[in-house]
Amino acid sequence: MLGSSTLDTEGAMTHFSFPRACELMKSYFQPLDFIATLDSPRSLRAQVVEPDSGDILLTVAGIPCSTQLSLGDIERIVATVRSDLQALSLQRLLPEAS
Repeated sequence: MLGSSTLDTEGAMTHFSFPRACELMKSYFQPLDFIATLDSPRSLRAQVVEPDSGDILLTVAGIPCSTQLSLGDIERIVATVRSDLQALSLQRLLPEAS
């Protein structure tokens, strides 16, 4: 979805800071805007916004996360938001899955 697993030189999964993870998720949902904020140290609120109108298309709160996310965590969050968009019949706005 976002690419293959990223491994460091010791073979451990790379973790991304919350701001970097948000950048990756934002790039996935382009041309829509994606905004994620921490609700708590263990959950986030994600919003998908139509950039031309500023209309909020979807808000999902309480998605489990942390301040350091693995690629798998990021893919899980993207899948959660994507699934909710599809449930609202907004999948036509999503980029094609790769």
